[in-house]
Amino acid sequence: MESGTEVWIALGTAVGAAVVIGALWTKLRARSASLRDAENQIQRLRSLIAVSADWTWDQDDQLRFTHISESIRKVLSINPQDCIGKTRREAFPDALDSGGFAAHEKLQARRAPIRSLRLRHRIENGEYRYIEIDGDPVFDSAGIFRGYRGVGRDISFQVEAEREATETQRRFLSAIEARSEGISFWDQTDRLRLYNSAYRALAPGAESALQEGVRFEDYIRASVDSGALPDAIGREEQWIANRLEMRKRAPSTHELMRGGRWLKVTELRTADGWLLQTTLDISDIKEREAAMRRAVADADIANRAKMEFLAVMSHELRTPLNAIIGFSDVIRNRVLGDAMDTYMRYAEHINESGTHLLALINDLLDVSRIEAGRLELEESAFSVNELIGECARMLRVRADDKDVDLTVEEAETAFCLNADRRAVKQILVNLASNAIKFTPAGGSVRLSYAIDDRGRVKIAVADTGIGIPEDRHEVVFRPFEQLENAHSRRHDGTGLGLFITRNLAEAHKGVIHLESTVGKGTVVSVTFPAERTIDLPEPDPSTPPRGSEVGAS
Repeated sequence: MESGTEVWIALGTAVGAAVVIGALWTKLRARSASLRDAENQIQRLRSLIAVSADWTWDQDDQLRFTHISESIRKVLSINPQDCIGKTRREAFPDALDSGGFAAHEKLQARRAPIRSLRLRHRIENGEYRYIEIDGDPVFDSAGIFRGYRGVGRDISFQVEAEREATETQRRFLSAIEARSEGISFWDQTDRLRLYNSAYRALAPGAESALQEGVRFEDYIRASVDSGALPDAIGREEQWIANRLEMRKRAPSTHELMRGGRWLKVTELRTADGWLLQTTLDISDIKEREAAMRRAVADADIANRAKMEFLAVMSHELRTPLNAIIGFSDVIRNRVLGDAMDTYMRYAEHINESGTHLLALINDLLDVSRIEAGRLELEESAFSVNELIGECARMLRVRADDKDVDLTVEEAETAFCLNADRRAVKQILVNLASNAIKFTPAGGSVRLSYAIDDRGRVKIAVADTGIGIPEDRHEVVFRPFEQLENAHSRRHDGTGLGLFITRNLAEAHKGVIHLESTVGKGTVVSVTFPAERTIDLPEPDPSTPPRGSEVGAS
């Protein structure tokens, strides 16, 4: 019996052991499967790391490398085992400057993640390779820091591409800055992204608003508010609306006045929706165009003046020539028999006509010398009082014939002028002749002279004639110009007198001035520089005055 019990006990024990062994085997198989799964997951992770990065690395709690994958050898040409036990600063001393290492070590001291840290390493041929690393701190189940684990990748091609892009951008910006025209770039939202110094210089009044990121509408509003755009004054909102609408229609080109300068603005859209604006200062071009238009207008005026001059000269030459020919034929053929008194009168008319022709020819010769720059002065000292008296006597008959009162207003002090006497006489005769010519019967012409407070001799001719319209004050000093045109003129003359007068005055460094009111009269004065004034010596009481001698004769 006891033997049977032992058998059953032995059998039960064997069965129990088998059950335990089976259970253990099942657990071992399950753990083995888990290990295989973990190995597979690790292998997949390594494959992913191999795809996404060039190598992996681990650091201990002292930030010394405990592992660097073999892949680093082909990137940086180093043996990964040489880095084991070293910190990053020790393994790669030229990867960062001292400031960069300090910042990196401070970050790791805080156990912060490492993201996109760029390092460099000089390889055997002297070239630099650039890498980028990422890493995370590692903590155990108790939260104790165990080190860092991370990946690295080669970004040398990326860095080189970035360097080339930066250099290209630098050259581009330099090229833009070197341009004389203003250049600006505006993005798809019409905000300023880039501009050169010339663009700022061509934007007076809105410099403070001209900042990167400003909207174009805000920029032009600042420009309008500054008053630099005269075309916008009084219609500001309409001008701004029109300008924004024009911008939508780019490409476009328009001209505008800004800050006293003419600008040509061209706008073009790029393929990516940006807007390129160029601004060119065309003030010089506008001025040349205006000068050309003025030259054409002046040439047209000069041409018309010369045509009128030819018509005038035709009259001025034919009239005395006809008189000379007619009267001389009567005298030569003794048409009136022995009427000597009549012949003598005709001879006087011939003399007057010849004198008139000579004056015309002298005027033309004077004009030719003036325009050729060959006007020469024969200077000497002479009495202004005597010269004006001489001119008054010469013109007295002409004034009396027109019933014009010709007077001379003498200065309180006698003096002399150092100048070309013939030229000054011509100035006086031209001015006085014009005054008599354009003063109606019953009017008056006054010749005067004086010394002003600066010691300058001033001679003037004033009349009560028809006057000169204000818009013709400058015109009458041009050659061949007259107040009346060739078809409606009521007075003779060639239109050269005032032109010659002004040039004779300016040849003496003098100034001619005209004041006139239509219907009231005209005053023309010529002022000579003070250095031409000569004071007369005190008269000798024993010498009889010149006037008494003339009267005695």
